[in-house]
Amino acid sequence: MAAVAAIGVTTQVLAKPATHPTPPAYVTRALPAATPVADAYAGTNDDYEPAVAIAGDGTRWIVANVTHTAVVDTTTSPPSSQKGPDPRELELLSGTDVWRSTDGGRSFVWVTGLFTTDGSAPGLGGQDSDIAVAPQRNPATGRFNLYVVSNWIGSTSVAISTDGGATWRTMPLGGTEPLTDRPYVTADGPCTFYLTYHSFQAAAVAVNRYDACGGTYGVVPGQPLDPMSSADPELDAVALVNRIGKPVADGATHSLYVPMLQCDSTSPTAHAADATSSTGCGGRGEVVVSVSNDGGSTFALRHVAYIADGRVPTWGVSAAVGRHGRVFISWSDDVHAYLASSAAGGATWSAPVRIDQATTRAVLPTLATNPAGDLVAAWYQADATSWPKDRVDANAAPASAVWRFTIAESPGAGDVRWQILPAVVHRGPVCTYGTACSGDTRALYDNVGLAVGADGSVTAAYMSDQPASTIGADHVVYTTDCRVRSAR
Repeated sequence: MAAVAAIGVTTQVLAKPATHPTPPAYVTRALPAATPVADAYAGTNDDYEPAVAIAGDGTRWIVANVTHTAVVDTTTSPPSSQKGPDPRELELLSGTDVWRSTDGGRSFVWVTGLFTTDGSAPGLGGQDSDIAVAPQRNPATGRFNLYVVSNWIGSTSVAISTDGGATWRTMPLGGTEPLTDRPYVTADGPCTFYLTYHSFQAAAVAVNRYDACGGTYGVVPGQPLDPMSSADPELDAVALVNRIGKPVADGATHSLYVPMLQCDSTSPTAHAADATSSTGCGGRGEVVVSVSNDGGSTFALRHVAYIADGRVPTWGVSAAVGRHGRVFISWSDDVHAYLASSAAGGATWSAPVRIDQATTRAVLPTLATNPAGDLVAAWYQADATSWPKDRVDANAAPASAVWRFTIAESPGAGDVRWQILPAVVHRGPVCTYGTACSGDTRALYDNVGLAVGADGSVTAAYMSDQPASTIGADHVVYTTDCRVRSAR
């Protein structure tokens, strides 16, 4: 998609009036509960922080963390359990649920619970999870490899399926530090995948490259999967404040892009303060991207934009690559969502443009591209027209704030589809600072899933805490735009 088209999309999104009715072709439902678990809220799932992937054969996948009591027990004083009926819910350990759709995203069925001993008991995973599907078929199986990663306090593991999710091989990932946070998995080619994570122990972001098919670094039954390479893509980024987004790989050039938010510290004193902050920067924040053109062995850090007020939300940045190699990055400053693009492999970037309206607040923007290279964006949005003037951001939103999920598509120049889904997903403040949040303000958590199929249809997975408006009622919702697309 050309730069003019990307900016044109944004201006059209800003200009189009907000509407809530949903076209009939949109299918929006809560994911079903893990079989045979029945949740306390209308039989829905008891999961959070979803991710989405779509295989080349059209199969759609969603993964999410099984709720664990470490997340919700700390919201009351003294701590109290909001544990649901799922026997896998245990402090720090739970597991990862997997759902599959074979009808274009119209419906999903629960497939399995990974990183547990038998699928129904707590296991070594579930703190954070992510999924990726290989963009090319495994030459040995003719299927698209599936990769699901998840971490716990001691390690990070991967579950690999080479037969469409019928069976999974689960193993620890070698070359990782303990005390890891927010692992992301990115697939490239038929057998390569990258693990990107934040290490508390090393106070750094790391990227490991793995071979899922064989050779010196391939899968050996019963053994950890060792990396082909390991690298630190941060360079001058501040370690503990650094917030990564899910990296993306360009299938044509195999370049890897790691989007990050960091503090633009201007002195050693400010650097030290920013490095231990969990809620932002003392000065301005910065959007950066680390770019690797050699399979993750080395990285070059590139400046994208500054965030004037120093807000750097947890995992609040997203990236996507279009068919023609244009790279997109989106982020939020807890007030609005912004977009920049690069036609130079990340070396230079367009000026940021806002993608939500002036009277709204937007958090957790997430990007994807369709096979034509056009951009799709999604985010949580609230109408802030009636908010008090001294409460400008999502974290300080009034109790009357109403949040919904928004999707914007650019299937062609001058043709923008922009839709606010009608269902309310949250009321009141939205905290974007991870474990520094408290109570029901963190009910939307930190991760949104978004993917586009080969036919151009969009599937997103996100959070809702309705109808109770409490963190104990939150669950994962999916939506798919099932409109018939014309060939392009």
